[in-house]
Amino acid sequence: MKKVTLAITSFLKKTKNTDFIVVFTACYGKTEPNRSDNLSLLMHGTKPENPSATAYHRENVNADKK
Repeated sequence: MKKVTLAITSFLKKTKNTDFIVVFTACYGKTEPNRSDNLSLLMHGTKPENPSATAYHRENVNADKK
């Protein structure tokens, strides 16, 4: 997960506010039981029972852009 997070963060920091960004992933996603709006991208090593600590969250894309 560290490598994926670093790759996404590095890419997003090179963008400008006027850029249109599409992040395509070929992986599984899972929502948290009590937060169906929070999609996590599951990768090798993700613990499905604890995605909040071991997966990359869709909502992080905007935060990692800054």
